[in-house]
Parts: sequence; structure tokens; C-alpha cells
Amino acid sequence: MEINCFLTCKMSPEQSLYLHLLNEEGGLVDPVTGLKAKTIYGRPNFEKLFHNWTRRFENKSVGVFYCGPKVLALQVKWNCIKNSKKEVSFKFHEETF
Repeated sequence: MEINCFLTCKMSPEQSLYLHLLNEEGGLVDPVTGLKAKTIYGRPNFEKLFHNWTRRFENKSVGVFYCGPKVLALQVKWNCIKNSKKEVSFKFHEETF
């Protein structure tokens, strides 16, 4: 299993620097989520992500789980459809609350 966490909110330069320094401390878990996967700050590069996943998960079905704003959910879903091919299938799952 692979987890990719993106924090896309607007931050002040001080907040951004503080979170960057927390991430660079080298801890075993992410200071924001408590997960082993580090938080990535900023908007995801979907083209790059799906390209890499297509190569890494050839001949597999990949579950893509999303939780966040509806407008971004539509982009993730569209990328799942666009990048599903004979070699790899991306299955979109969304949770909203």
C-alpha cells in the first residue's frame, strides 16, 4: 500500500517554513498526520503521479482513495479514467464528510 498526503491550503511563509522544518527533522512519522508517509505541501502534479503509477503497477488494478474538496475530486476521478489502460486500471473511491 502507498499513501500520498497533500496539504493544499493557503499558508503564510512562516507556517510553510515551520512545517517544512518539522518534516526535515527525520522523525519516523509525519508531524501533521502521524503516518509514515510524509505530507507533500502544494497541489499534486496528477500527470506525473499517474504516469509513475502506470509504470509501477503494470497489469494491476489500483484503488485511488480521495477525501477533500469536490472540485479536486473531479480532477482525480478524471485522471483515473484518463489513465486507465489495458496495462493498469485505476478505480476511484471518494469519501466526503
